[in-house]
Amino acid sequence: MADKKRIKIVVTVVIVLVIFFFLGRSLYQNIQDLTQKGDTFRMHWPSLLLAMVLLAVYFGLQSLRWRKIVVMTGDRMRPTDGVKVWFCSQLAKYIPGKVMTVVGRVYLANRYGVTKTRATVAMILEIGLLIITGVMLFIASVPFRQESSGWTIWMFLLIPAGLVAVHPWVVNQVVSRGMRLLKKEAVNIPLTSWQMARLIVYYLIQWQVYGLSYYFLLRGLDVDTGNFLVLTSTFAAAWVAGYVAFIFPSGLGVREGVAAGLLTPMIGPAMAVVVPLMGRLLWTVMEAGGALLFRSAVLSVPTRKSDKLTVALVAACPFPGNRGTPSRILRMAEALADRGHKVHVVTYHYGTDTPVRGVTVHRIPNVGGVNFASGPSYKKLLIFDPMLTWLLRRVVFKHKVDIIHAHHFEGALVAHLARGFHSIPVIYDAHTTLAGELHDYRFPMPRFLKSYFARRFDRTVPAASDHVIAVSETLKEILVDNTIPPEKIDVVPTGVNLDAFDHGRADIIANKYGLRSDKVVVYTGSTAAFQGVHHILEAAPGVVAQEPEATIFIVGDDPGEKMAALAQEKGVADNVIITGERPFTEVAHFLAIAKVAIIPRTECPGIPQKLSNYMAARKAVACFEGSAKLLEHEVNGLIVENGNAQQMADAIVRLLRDDMLARRLGEAARESLIGKYDWPSLAAKTEAIYDGLVGGPKDE
Repeated sequence: MADKKRIKIVVTVVIVLVIFFFLGRSLYQNIQDLTQKGDTFRMHWPSLLLAMVLLAVYFGLQSLRWRKIVVMTGDRMRPTDGVKVWFCSQLAKYIPGKVMTVVGRVYLANRYGVTKTRATVAMILEIGLLIITGVMLFIASVPFRQESSGWTIWMFLLIPAGLVAVHPWVVNQVVSRGMRLLKKEAVNIPLTSWQMARLIVYYLIQWQVYGLSYYFLLRGLDVDTGNFLVLTSTFAAAWVAGYVAFIFPSGLGVREGVAAGLLTPMIGPAMAVVVPLMGRLLWTVMEAGGALLFRSAVLSVPTRKSDKLTVALVAACPFPGNRGTPSRILRMAEALADRGHKVHVVTYHYGTDTPVRGVTVHRIPNVGGVNFASGPSYKKLLIFDPMLTWLLRRVVFKHKVDIIHAHHFEGALVAHLARGFHSIPVIYDAHTTLAGELHDYRFPMPRFLKSYFARRFDRTVPAASDHVIAVSETLKEILVDNTIPPEKIDVVPTGVNLDAFDHGRADIIANKYGLRSDKVVVYTGSTAAFQGVHHILEAAPGVVAQEPEATIFIVGDDPGEKMAALAQEKGVADNVIITGERPFTEVAHFLAIAKVAIIPRTECPGIPQKLSNYMAARKAVACFEGSAKLLEHEVNGLIVENGNAQQMADAIVRLLRDDMLARRLGEAARESLIGKYDWPSLAAKTEAIYDGLVGGPKDE
């Protein structure tokens, strides 16, 4: 196999070298003829360099437009991958018969997961649009040509014919018939007339860039450029003629002959030969250079050899941790590992002592600055995250990672920087929006800048990722409103290990805090401002007034001074216990003693992890409507109007007094998780998303 690859490489190099030899010899002979005849021949190198730059821009535009057509046909491909595939496939043009270019492009695109059918259709559309727009451009230039005659005006009738040919209905009919002839499944291209019109305009503009490169080539050879439209259409027509000359490698000779014939009335016969040859030389240099530049990257794309993947989960946070993001990452990582995947978590240098099962954890060096609080900080952004980027890059290439699954905004930024220009897919796991949280983080930045960056990142981070996982339908709707295509987003809610809270011991908490009543209310999780913990203390007087023996636990990551002061102000300090940060292993004990668990957050695009925990622990939940994604009022919880402290107090008291209602709602809450929100089910759904991105070559 290795010998065959070497032979292919040698053959390709020999073909390119032979082409360069004949081009160079012909160019040298023509320049010598010009010199012998006494014609001046001067080169202006800045203009020639600009011609090369513009030709590179033309190639870049063409490769990106082909990739865009691939996306329009319904497949997925990163822009950088499209550029790599396009350049590498161009070498096949130097083999007689244009079919090798198509075969090569389809094969290489297939390595990136693009179906062969859609890759073929995209290339046929690209060629068709280039030919039609090239002909349209030439026809438009006819009245300005010296050699035009009256009958050539009739050529304008071809323009409407070309527009009809690219109508979406006609295109779909032609493609369907072609697929049937090839005994392939028909594919419908979901293009609108407006999209096709935009493609035509784009290719017409692209031809102008192509014409500009030849304009500066002529300037570089000290030749009069004449009418720009005539010049551009000349080389467009020559390209079309070379392409339809099927038996010649890359239209070699045909393109130059047509260009020389059309240029002769403009610049004379001698220079009319030199200019196309010089253009061909530059063209081949750019194509071959691009192909050699990207060849190793394209051929290094792994093909899927088994149904098990190596996955890197990016945790730009403490890991493990007692709040939503690190908890989701931990449970997802363990569930994926249980399905046989090799899972690597790349994270900060600190976390809680929660056991991590079946997962390899990679940490940045210990640089101090341990901070379990939610949200960004300058230390994280300027020290931790650059170190995390470097570590992730090492892990990705050392362990041959198939996919990077980045959680939250900082994780996604780290993932994109670490990936660079390589083709490893990045999934962005969206837990919430920055617009909904950044204002409440203790991050020193003017409010207007927070708003600006929140809006920007809410759009750009998901858009830059290969796929997005949202934790709720609400969050998916927000992302779609932010112009993220709905087909790019899947919903995988935050799950829970259903048995994680079955062994909690109420007596441990009762003895530790000297409780004498079973009327216990619990909140667990972050105490950041956006969590709305102050609503608990606003509702507490209403609870205590009706149930004086009630105890309200706030189990969170805040030392509690501010909340303690607020509890004192509300007159409920004797009934409220603020524990501060506690190990996750103790959460089960707090929930075991609780009759009621509460969610005080008024707005949450995602699904609070604490809500899943409460439901798994069979707790009766009182929740504000903005966070009640998994609840149905009176069925598996009580839902309260956002911010209404009295309603929250009444709901809590009702559950404290009605044991039968509390048990019924708690059991229903747990039942509603089974098969939907348990991690084995959610890991299977996540695995299916992975397969869609790196499932290897597709043959339909």
